[in-house]
Amino acid sequence: MASIRRAYVLITSGIAFQAATWAAIFLLRGLLDPGRDGSTRDFALQIAVLVVTVPIWLAHWRWAGRLASAGPAERSADARRLYLLAMDVLFVLAALVQAQALLRTLLSPLASAGAPDASELVRSAVSLAVLLLAARYNRGQLRADIAAVGEPGRAPSLRRLAVLGLSGVGLALWANATIGLLRSLASGLDRAAPAVRLTGSSLAGLASSACVGFGLWLWFWRRAQRRFDSGDPDEERATLRKLYLYAAILVTAVASVVNAALLLAGAFRQLLGLKPMGDFRDPLTIILVSGVVWAWHHRVLERDAAAAPEAPRQAGIRRLYAYLMASLGLAAASVGLAGLLGVLIRRVGAADIGEAQLELLAWSAAGLLAGLPVWALPWRRAEAEARAGGEASDAAETARDALPRKIYLYLALLAAAMALIVSAVYLIYRLVSLALGEADPQNDLGIDIARALAVAAIASSIWAYHIRVLRGDGDLDSRARRDRLAELTTLVVDSGDGRLGHALLAALDRSLAGLPVAALGLSLAARDRLGASGAEDAGPAEAVPTEAALAAIDDAALLILPWNALEAGSELPELAEAIAASRAHKLLLPTPASGVDWVGVDRWETPELIEQTVAAVRQIAAGVPVEPERPLGVGTLILLAIGGLVTLLIVGVPLASLVARLF
Repeated sequence: MASIRRAYVLITSGIAFQAATWAAIFLLRGLLDPGRDGSTRDFALQIAVLVVTVPIWLAHWRWAGRLASAGPAERSADARRLYLLAMDVLFVLAALVQAQALLRTLLSPLASAGAPDASELVRSAVSLAVLLLAARYNRGQLRADIAAVGEPGRAPSLRRLAVLGLSGVGLALWANATIGLLRSLASGLDRAAPAVRLTGSSLAGLASSACVGFGLWLWFWRRAQRRFDSGDPDEERATLRKLYLYAAILVTAVASVVNAALLLAGAFRQLLGLKPMGDFRDPLTIILVSGVVWAWHHRVLERDAAAAPEAPRQAGIRRLYAYLMASLGLAAASVGLAGLLGVLIRRVGAADIGEAQLELLAWSAAGLLAGLPVWALPWRRAEAEARAGGEASDAAETARDALPRKIYLYLALLAAAMALIVSAVYLIYRLVSLALGEADPQNDLGIDIARALAVAAIASSIWAYHIRVLRGDGDLDSRARRDRLAELTTLVVDSGDGRLGHALLAALDRSLAGLPVAALGLSLAARDRLGASGAEDAGPAEAVPTEAALAAIDDAALLILPWNALEAGSELPELAEAIAASRAHKLLLPTPASGVDWVGVDRWETPELIEQTVAAVRQIAAGVPVEPERPLGVGTLILLAIGGLVTLLIVGVPLASLVARLF
């Protein structure tokens, strides 16, 4: 009920506050604008909105204030913090638009002889003043909450999202406006054929957007950087900061690569005597600005790495970026190589090389040259991390098991397999058509076969290389797993009749070869069945020395026992005390008991409990948190099937289009 009430109060307050703010803006615009042409009806509407929304906002915001004063739980609620940050972002973005309009109006005389438009100045200035006042009030409420309760719960993440989001908006605005300015200046140097019309309004608009965007980015980025430099471990381990940095690098890197390919294609087109296409200054300006943004954020990442160790989630974002870049580069390079080979085979076969083939040659060479380093550089770093030895072996195992790496490898295998299938089908189709007397006079059979074999060779090479990498990862993981299992001396404790312990011994021996495991009966019945060594025929309880059992407990690195084993082990108190005092990792089994239920834990039957125990031991040996293994539901299977079909379409359709163009 409290959550529903809180949502109602804050949503109503937010809508009323925004409506009242904009009604005040439009009303003041109409009153102060020297060139106003508003009707009485417009004034009446804004007054009506103010009369209705201001009391509603005051009533609900005072209600929210009373709730916050009643206890720290309400003041520190995520919904209240989200409301204040969302209102702050809305006011800042609206003020950004008005500041850009005001600055554009002030800069317009620099590019034209006319004076600034007084109406535009008044409208922008009034809007900006009201928005800044509203933002200042809201920011004061936010600071009061932080001073009272700090930043509990999700508050730090919400604050980072707002700060980095506004920083990203400013960066994007500055980058786009700077690209436009550079294009305008470059086009102005060539008066014969300007690519962009250099008018006063466009130049002033670009300049104002660049200034406002840079100011917005600088203000909020400095706030984020001060938090990071404070030495707060939570700020240093923040995933959102790394996501922001790598997103900026990824976007600018992709923009640079694509436009570099356009430049190379244009150069090759000129070398091949084709007609010019586009203006080289357009991609060049994007490369310059993107390169500056990429280099700056890359430097920040290096500085962050030197200042604080990398958290696991931050490493995951870094790997995601690296494998996305490698995927982009591999796709561009392989398609470019296929196109080059297709044209070269046609040339060797003395076939006519028309304009379409020259066009394909230019774009293929550009794709190969632009894509190859984009794949090679991140892939070499990823491989070095995954193959690192010595002290970095644990980190290397984590890198090999990373989800982005698995996705990249299997997508590369899938794309290569699809290309191989398409080229093989085309090859067999042509041969069967020839055998059936269906000749194609427009295409040379030898050239078509050679091109199909070339595509198949490229696809086979990519598939073979990545399957070798995948198998290499598996071999390294197997060796590391065997080494860890060999060090994980395990003791299965059974306080019942020994049947569960015996079944666990068999399952662990069958599923985890190399794991040193033994069993210990904590009751007389279990000792009769298991003894201290784990053998089912170990003999009666009195034949098993207590000293041997105590030594086995002392040597164990992992103890597997039912949750109530110590209570049930009162028959042998000396062994129960030794187990309780052991420093070994303890894996408790949620075995059923009369009058006891487990909260949040499924009721496992014995076979399922044994499977979950084996999975847990495997996770402990791998050094990852123990989590239950659950079968995939019907909904998940349906989603996976849909995802597989979509992936096939995404990979297969471009490959089919490429093959159709090549052949």
